[in-house]
Amino acid sequence: MATTPVTDLLARTERPDPVLDATAVAGWPAGALDQLTRMGLLAAGSPAATAACDACGFDHVEVVRWEPGHPPRARIPCPECRVVWLDPAALARWVVRLPVLARLVASAVGAAGEVVERVPGRVWKLGPVRVAGRVWAGHLALGLTRPDAAAVVERVPELRAPHALVLVPSVVPAEALWASDRVPPVVPLCDLLALGPTGPGVDRDALARALPAAPRARAEGAGAGVPHAPRQDLGAGDTHRRGAPPPGPGRRDGGPVRVRRGRVREPPQEEHPERPVGAAGRTRATPRRTRHR
Repeated sequence: MATTPVTDLLARTERPDPVLDATAVAGWPAGALDQLTRMGLLAAGSPAATAACDACGFDHVEVVRWEPGHPPRARIPCPECRVVWLDPAALARWVVRLPVLARLVASAVGAAGEVVERVPGRVWKLGPVRVAGRVWAGHLALGLTRPDAAAVVERVPELRAPHALVLVPSVVPAEALWASDRVPPVVPLCDLLALGPTGPGVDRDALARALPAAPRARAEGAGAGVPHAPRQDLGAGDTHRRGAPPPGPGRRDGGPVRVRRGRVREPPQEEHPERPVGAAGRTRATPRRTRHR
């Protein structure tokens, strides 16, 4: 990946000493250093305390010594050349102002609320960030590949929240750092952040692609996720309701039978056909059948 002033700056913030020297900024486009300085993201720091000798073939680094004068001059000793005078501009350094970086990142991703420093120089809470219809709890974390990264993460439990979003400058840490089943999405800013005419900007489409997709909405109600029985169409002669039990004892047309309390209905007596009556008004006896042996 091609380096830019922003990627160079972000890479230096992963180090304990986020400083850019004259060699690092020498290849930047014209005006980039001045723009970052006007934005407050870079501030002039103290000159380099050591310098490499390029006047001999011994490849040695010496402590810089300053001679008083107007302007002062810098030199280093050399075993071959004895004294090597240095250009003071080659010793200039710029420090990355981390709180300003956190505020600029929060503004670039559209975070709402106040930026809060949770761990000095390491973790900032950026506030809610809405991306692709979801709201994330945005955080900026630096140096998560350093030896003390696990202790830093333990100090900020919000980094393991269900909707936590962790933005890192350039290096994504190993999943073992989180020491839990819940690994938050970690997105490197070097893939998103770019320097525009008015300041750093974020590619929101790239940010949306870097985040996990939203879970599919579940159906409401207690029966969500339970397969439904196939629909049965009622025929012309089927008059009872769908889902009601079929007619049975004690039910009429599939509906319940109401019984009044205190009264028991006797079953109707079976009616017998009348027997023929003789002339004398007596009931004619039914002839007995004789059983022949």
